[in-house]
Amino acid sequence: VIGFGGDGTLNEVATGIAGTGAALGVLPGGSTNVFARTIGLPNDPVAAVKQLVVALREPGAIRPIGLGKVNGRYFCFHTGVGYDAAVVRAVERRASLKRWAGHPLFIYAALRTWAVGYDRSSPHFALRFPDGEVIDDGYFTIVLNTNPYTYLGNRPLDLSPAATLDRGLVAITFRTMRAASILSGLGGG
Repeated sequence: VIGFGGDGTLNEVATGIAGTGAALGVLPGGSTNVFARTIGLPNDPVAAVKQLVVALREPGAIRPIGLGKVNGRYFCFHTGVGYDAAVVRAVERRASLKRWAGHPLFIYAALRTWAVGYDRSSPHFALRFPDGEVIDDGYFTIVLNTNPYTYLGNRPLDLSPAATLDRGLVAITFRTMRAASILSGLGGG
């Protein structure tokens, strides 16, 4: 099955075929195309088709990846809890602008949500891990299996070099809403 669209479309297709044995191919058609770019596809869909056709002829071209699952829906590379989800919700309220405004819309939504659309005065949730560890002061968490987390234009925003398609999920939790800490974390620092 070939999914043509952005990362949200790709997640919808993955949810539809997960567990069926069908393989998922990607053709970038969204505003950022994080997953397609992460696996080495060009952002141009015509160039990506050519690369996909060549790759499918090679042995081992189809390989499994770990999917995450939240509320019955699969994701191919990351999901956000808390602030990250609030930013995406703000962008989706203006979904008709997303394709045309792209990255500036995400930046606007992130800044506006940080300034007036998200309670920064107290933590929002706790995380409990199988080993018994508890983080009880989470403002937002990104769960991912690839790095970078996203792109700002051509600049990757790295969160964790440990996040790869060849291993389990990585959870990065921000325990503060201080701008310097968030920007440092999004820069891989």
